[in-house]
Amino acid sequence: MTFSIALIFTILCVALLLFVTGRMRMDLVALLVLGALAITGLVTTEQALAGFSSPAVVTVWAMFILSAALTRTGLADLLGRPIRRHFARGGELQLIVALMTVSGLLSAFINTVTVAAVMLPVTLDLARRTRRPPSRLLMPMSLGCLLGGPFTAISTPPNILVTDALRAAGLTPFSLFAFTPITAVILAAGILFMVLGGRHLLPSESATRGETTAGLGSSYALQEHLFSARITRGSALVGRTIAQSRLGSAMQLTVLGIRRRGRMVRSPEPREMLRADDELILHGLPDHVHGLHGREHLSIIDLNVNTFSADHFSVAEASVAEGSALEGSTPAQSGLRSDHRVHLLAVERDGEDAREELKRVRLQPGDRLLLQG
Repeated sequence: MTFSIALIFTILCVALLLFVTGRMRMDLVALLVLGALAITGLVTTEQALAGFSSPAVVTVWAMFILSAALTRTGLADLLGRPIRRHFARGGELQLIVALMTVSGLLSAFINTVTVAAVMLPVTLDLARRTRRPPSRLLMPMSLGCLLGGPFTAISTPPNILVTDALRAAGLTPFSLFAFTPITAVILAAGILFMVLGGRHLLPSESATRGETTAGLGSSYALQEHLFSARITRGSALVGRTIAQSRLGSAMQLTVLGIRRRGRMVRSPEPREMLRADDELILHGLPDHVHGLHGREHLSIIDLNVNTFSADHFSVAEASVAEGSALEGSTPAQSGLRSDHRVHLLAVERDGEDAREELKRVRLQPGDRLLLQG
């Protein structure tokens, strides 16, 4: 008996260490714990596999699949756009109430972690537009996600598990909205606390340059449109200039830089010759980049936007003023790239991102531009 307790304690400590360090994926750690319990005989094979037939486990799977679908289809981002549009000019108090309320309500139907991931760029964008330290808005947003998590019987794994436990014991399970009244009171109390005194405890430090760059990257979803790709040996791109490669004209990709033998060529000229093993920093649509990868011209590499921006380029936001020389011009006609070696990464107009048709967008007063150079 003592040996079994020591063995269980050891397995839990190792699992906790792996969870904390993050060196292995959480789902893989969970499966290893399950395997260790079965191999050591602490549970039988039937007991180890019984969870996979539990309705609670299947419901948790479905919840994560639904959350991922909302994120990947862009539906979750659409839910956050009205906040950017209607509260960008509001005071801090109004922003805190709006973020906590929306985060709490979304957590009733979407996994809390997914809600935080969806609301993160929205919150950073609001902090950037209102020139407030991001920490003063991020903490209330995360608190709203946590307080609103248990809104329904299927919104968090603990709610699902206790409901299933009641059903398995032959008792009346919780209904879908059984948790809603108490959770609504807790969420309202949390918002009230933050309004009355909690906001005075929020950190007020200004963002550093690296944090500002990270905020811009999140707000404009740069990670989805910046890629690092290596030219493979034998690729048709080897020996051609950037202009001859037709990366821009045919694939609508812009080469922001070339990493070659440890040296970075920034904003390369169209006549720059491409070589085998060159690592290209590309800006464009994912389908176009992966199309080149499929033809074995490029080997895709993951790119950390924050490191890319801070180490090799500056990323800044600007707005088109009334009477600006940029008014009415497309990015190609503006001379930003050809004359100033500055690349236009994104255009935001009335809260909407015009990146998909960026080459054909005609700049207007009030447009917010994300520039790199």
